[in-house]
Amino acid sequence: NICKKYKNVKIISTPAKISYVEKLNFILKKIKNGWILILDADYILSNGAQKEIQNFLLIDNYGYQFKIFNKVLGRVIYKDLYPSKTLLFNVKNIKFKQDGHKEKILFYGKKKLLKSYIVHDDQKKFSLWFLNQIRYAKLESRKIFLTKYKLLKREDKIRKIPFAMNIASFIYYYFYKGLYKFGLSGVYYVFQRQIYEFILSIYIFYFLLLK
Repeated sequence: NICKKYKNVKIISTPAKISYVEKLNFILKKIKNGWILILDADYILSNGAQKEIQNFLLIDNYGYQFKIFNKVLGRVIYKDLYPSKTLLFNVKNIKFKQDGHKEKILFYGKKKLLKSYIVHDDQKKFSLWFLNQIRYAKLESRKIFLTKYKLLKREDKIRKIPFAMNIASFIYYYFYKGLYKFGLSGVYYVFQRQIYEFILSIYIFYFLLLK
């Protein structure tokens, strides 16, 4: 309804029963040239990000990365809990592939980290969020088992040991990242991570039994 208020906006519907990555690639095929800025429904551009994009000289062979900060229980946690993401790029230089439960950007060019940031404000009901964690954990556990050990990221190597990441992630987020400084918002974020890691460990334990 918001988009329909703007004459220069075109709404493109993707097929319903395809993955997020397939939707991204579907849209790329619809756009022949120009620049793309990807924003999820729960992303909020900071005022600084809007100004930086408007005043920035974009270079064709560059992809521009944003820091992403989480908003939890109404409070923004200004910590790099997410890796920065390439979200602004020329359509000619990009493709997406599935990587566990996330998308992996195949970018053909240089990357530049912008000074500004995006706020991730996830307002899903807990029941829907929980179901998503089950789906994500299932995809991620399959990726961990199908990838050679030496090619795994450090955190995924830890995840090969069921429930080890619960301990590691608690120490990492609560103490190393200092989320205890953010009160209830920080505690709740750590709690969410613990739920996800616990579900993921159950899947990994299941795969070990099958093996």
